Amino acid sequence: MFYLIFISVILSYLALSAGRAEAGFNLRPSEEPHQRPYNGKFGYIDRNGKLAINFQFDDADDFSEGLAKVKFEGRYGYIDKTGQVIVFPQFDECESFCEGLAPVMIGGKYGYINNLGLMVIPPQFDNAQKFSEGLAAVSIGGRWGFVDKTGLFVINPQFDKAGRFSEGVAKVQIGARLGFIDKDANFIIKPRFDKAWQFTEGLAAVCVDKKWGYVNTSGTLVVGFHLDWAWPLSSGLAAVLAEDKWGYINALGHMVIRPQFDNAVSFSENLAHVYVGKWQVGRCGYIDKTGRFMINPQYTLAGEFKEGLAIVRTDHRWLFIDGKGNIVIKPEYDMVWNFSEGLARVNII
Repeated sequence: MFYLIFISVILSYLALSAGRAEAGFNLRPSEEPHQRPYNGKFGYIDRNGKLAINFQFDDADDFSEGLAKVKFEGRYGYIDKTGQVIVFPQFDECESFCEGLAPVMIGGKYGYINNLGLMVIPPQFDNAQKFSEGLAAVSIGGRWGFVDKTGLFVINPQFDKAGRFSEGVAKVQIGARLGFIDKDANFIIKPRFDKAWQFTEGLAAVCVDKKWGYVNTSGTLVVGFHLDWAWPLSSGLAAVLAEDKWGYINALGHMVIRPQFDNAVSFSENLAHVYVGKWQVGRCGYIDKTGRFMINPQYTLAGEFKEGLAIVRTDHRWLFIDGKGNIVIKPEYDMVWNFSEGLARVNII
């Protein structure tokens, strides 16, 4: 079981007032011919595979709402798609923007900045998540609650853990059990699960005694606890593990693609990457929603499609392919990530 879940994680992988930067602090690539970058630094390429933002960051994240989190000289800040610093590196930690705000940590406490770099919710939380559906989960004194975009508590801290809102409900934990609440803090499903994913497309995968099933927002068990593992519903289908093989069920719980793969993950842009064969010996390919291979198994690793492209690994290098399996980009880097808003992170170890 650990072997199967481990591969899923690998496949999914492929898963104070903050002032505005001073004018002239621009980190775009130089006009000189590109030389091999410094080891360990991050940069960004465009959809032509050209280096768009030079290798200079100690850490970097995907672009979200036009900005990307980067680490420079030990501090985090944000750049735009030209490489211009928009929020000067000054934070101990931060996350990407969502719904116009981003959580940042300074002096051991979290607050929120807007996309101009202004601190709109002062640092006061021990931990903080990104906003979703107008609310963000934050913790104070070991308890989690939810604040609105003014920083006021809408749901007072009372949970041991909390997740983001999705489809009007959020996953919360009390003791060792997980349940779901609405935005009025009412339990729509009382804590009774050992594990749970958030709601997607009307269902949530939940686990009791090492067996997985699916519930709807009324708490009704739609798929019984007979699965060995289950991923969230995506594009109408969910990858599930049954008797050591992976297949796909629909929202009614019907097995529409019979268990036959050695690993599988969620659909993205109408394709899902699946693994056939033993780990490090088998190969990844892509299937459609009927279970038919659209791109035959041939890669040692593969990632989901984003913005029309997917990352795959051959025996020797990373590639970007399109939905027909055509090679679009042959990056010359040790690590690559999916495209987000037209740019992809790259790294040389």
